[in-house]
Amino acid sequence: MDKASKQRIINEGTYSVLESLGCFERIGQETDGYWIWEPHEDFPDNLSSSQQELLLRAGILSYFDRYLNP
Repeated sequence: MDKASKQRIINEGTYSVLESLGCFERIGQETDGYWIWEPHEDFPDNLSSSQQELLLRAGILSYFDRYLNP
């Protein structure tokens, strides 16, 4: 798998977990099958690296909680 494809997959996963927190929303799909994402207006864009990491961790927990505790 080439580097660009790997980056797209990582981005898809990141947006998916942030969607579970209400930070992003799927608004469509590209012809190559990847989703088009839109941030919510209240999504902070000036987070520090440690804040970004905590947000991503919370998103991962929220994402899997949906499937493990339906």
